[in-house]
Amino acid sequence: MKPTDISNPEYFHKVVDCQWACPAHTPVPEYIRLIAAERYTDAYM
Repeated sequence: MKPTDISNPEYFHKVVDCQWACPAHTPVPEYIRLIAAERYTDAYM
């Protein structure tokens, strides 16, 4: 097994990014913004 290369930003995109990990590939930050703005129909994709 190769050591983790935390100097590579791609590592954090894969580990931290909700959308990357989401099996439905939902843009989670946008979904949360729309819900917060009470734009429920727009949030339902």
